[in-house]
Amino acid sequence: MASKKIIYIILPVIIIALLIIFSSALFPLTFFSGKVTKKIDIPGSIYSDSFEGWRDNTTDPGFNTWIQLKRCRLKVSTRHQDYGKTMSKSEPIPLDISPKTEMVVDVVSIDPGAIATIRIMNAYEPYDSYQVARVLNKNGKYKVNLHKRTGWTGAYNIWLEVWLEGKRKTVTFNDIYFMDENAVAKQKKQAALKKYVTKKFTPVPQNSLFFEDFRKGVQGWRTGETDPGFNSEISFENGKPRLKLKMSTSSGKIMSAAKGIRAQITPSTEFEIVVGDMGTARIKVDLMTANAPFDSHSIMQWISQPGHYRSNIFEMTQWQGNKVFWIQIWIETTTNPQTEQGIVIKKIVIRDGSLVSNNKEDVKIIN
Repeated sequence: MASKKIIYIILPVIIIALLIIFSSALFPLTFFSGKVTKKIDIPGSIYSDSFEGWRDNTTDPGFNTWIQLKRCRLKVSTRHQDYGKTMSKSEPIPLDISPKTEMVVDVVSIDPGAIATIRIMNAYEPYDSYQVARVLNKNGKYKVNLHKRTGWTGAYNIWLEVWLEGKRKTVTFNDIYFMDENAVAKQKKQAALKKYVTKKFTPVPQNSLFFEDFRKGVQGWRTGETDPGFNSEISFENGKPRLKLKMSTSSGKIMSAAKGIRAQITPSTEFEIVVGDMGTARIKVDLMTANAPFDSHSIMQWISQPGHYRSNIFEMTQWQGNKVFWIQIWIETTTNPQTEQGIVIKKIVIRDGSLVSNNKEDVKIIN
């Protein structure tokens, strides 16, 4: 009788254990947690895609593919369809393309007989699209020069597409990223650009060579309302100057007064800008001489977050001595279609960096 009782107790335990093992084999617990781990930055890369927000048949009918994310890898399947595509998230990827910019596609696995094609598309009209890689039953990394393949140079907003041919086929990507041989040099140059958080606003900075408080007006600054083709306008909402693009345009600029800014440039001369709200756009800042040959230098690359930014003018332009120049602020929308929201710029200051205030309550450096 005792042996029967033991069997009655042990048998259900064994059955439950077998069910757990069987169910875990059918439905792996680690298959997809719903959370995508952030990718580790690749040295020298200017953008690495995490695959979050990519679109397939479940979000865009007609794409005829199904995607899965696991440990930052993108798995694309056609299932019962002959072909289909998936596409990067609807928010475009901002990319500054140079003749040295290369796209790298890391393929982990691809089913025999499947053909995967990677395309790059301009996110705004004319929506140009180019094939940049075609994977034929082979794992590994594929590299292509974007400038040579597309002819593009400069700032672009792009989407990535993966086309997959073959019924019930699957391809898995470990990474898609962009490299530039000049990236390291650019990063070193941009090291002169330090980000600050302003805790309180100094009305009149000491020893400033130029000071513009945008909250009190933008007198003399040129926009699309004064210079056709600039495609920009400035509106004041609740005392906040908001720089906007004119509707149906994707980029534009504003420019300081035509008389120019006169300043004695030394190795310590610094340019500062405080941005309060980026809205749905990004900006970069150039300085241009107000007389021939009108040479222009980018002193701040695309800024997409609010904050207080500082750059050394001498290091970024190699100017020295008495100069007369203009400030150009380029604005580019990061949404499609364009929205009404613009950027709030609080102030611009040019001053000698050796005389910057040491008041820690005024400016805090973030490394």
